[in-house]
Amino acid sequence: MSTGTGTGTSAGTGTGTGTSAGKIAGSGKQPLRVLVAGGGVAGQALAFWLTRGGHRVTVAERFPALRATGAQVDLRGQGIEAISRMGLIDAVRGALVDEAGVAFVDERGRARATIMANTSGKGRQTLTSEYEIMRGDLVRILDDATKDDTEYVFGTSVDGFEQDEHKVVAHFSDGSSGEFDLLIGADGQGSRIRRALLPQGFDPYWRVGMHMAYWFVPRIPSDSNIRDTYMAPGGRQIMRRSHNPTETQAYFVMREESDEASAIHRAPVERQQEFWADRFRDAGWQTGRFVDGMGTSPSFYSQEIVQVRTDT
Repeated sequence: MSTGTGTGTSAGTGTGTGTSAGKIAGSGKQPLRVLVAGGGVAGQALAFWLTRGGHRVTVAERFPALRATGAQVDLRGQGIEAISRMGLIDAVRGALVDEAGVAFVDERGRARATIMANTSGKGRQTLTSEYEIMRGDLVRILDDATKDDTEYVFGTSVDGFEQDEHKVVAHFSDGSSGEFDLLIGADGQGSRIRRALLPQGFDPYWRVGMHMAYWFVPRIPSDSNIRDTYMAPGGRQIMRRSHNPTETQAYFVMREESDEASAIHRAPVERQQEFWADRFRDAGWQTGRFVDGMGTSPSFYSQEIVQVRTDT
């Protein structure tokens, strides 16, 4: 990422590729030069509103290209309201996943209880939202809505920064630096920006002993548009949901409070898969199918479920 006073992709004191370099219309105020660390859904949505406010926004994303992957997202409450205010509700509706409800099944796959989605547009959502969408589709929608007004720099992360009362100087993974009025961390659960702002050694995570892994496997004829949920012995849960004609999502969820479980998410993918296969091999239902498909899936992801708690 280059700095300096030039135009084009400059992230420093130049004009960049954001919105107007003059004053914000009707306010008499100069636009802020804003750096957003992280180009996921949060960073994209933030860029949308900042550019609409007349500010010049650069988004630094560590992945080399738009990361339009991930599992299914259900929009609810304020999320639906935000998408509507952005004028994107029709685009989201056009990309929704056909998930009609949730069935709780036994080890033979027999439904013991089923809760259908509330598609009336009134009242509360059920376990399946009226707005179920794949993360990749949501990312593409937000990219289309922001790419003309926001400067996206891929393959670059914010490795550090210094700040005073007037500016923040960000240092990037490619060795360059840039000056901004504001730096915002939208870099996820393990945010480097948050870590840099917190006191040394402070742990912002409230851990509940919950862990999850998900990946895609080939869809088979019995995979319906009802999400299957299987509660296995030992604090384990398996979910199956199908989002297109050829793919099915598999989710393993478990409760385990151990150092090994907390550390596994930072291990090589092969070790993560061995861990999950070992923990679920005797769980029953379709475990064998999902474990067999784990090693060849291009979309395996493992994480600890935590809540971030800070005093600021």
